[in-house]
Amino acid sequence: MEESNKFCKNCMKYNAFYVKRLLSFEKQTKGLCSKKEKVVEQSGVCKSWCKDYNLKRMKKAISTKMVCKMAEDLRTICQILTEEFEQN
Repeated sequence: MEESNKFCKNCMKYNAFYVKRLLSFEKQTKGLCSKKEKVVEQSGVCKSWCKDYNLKRMKKAISTKMVCKMAEDLRTICQILTEEFEQN
């Protein structure tokens, strides 16, 4: 990989910050570097840079599974509450 692509935002140790908006999340230009244990700019560079490989893809897959599980749990809760409401 070229030196020009070795920005923090492409590093395995970088986790971007997000701000919750009314209906969405907005990605910020800063994030947490788990190596330095401090806030860094996404365009920053350092000697500890590590290739991302498939880590972010794996995180996304795990997150998707968790969201599906939570949606299932919410449907169950909704069904229970609906049944209780109908009984009263």
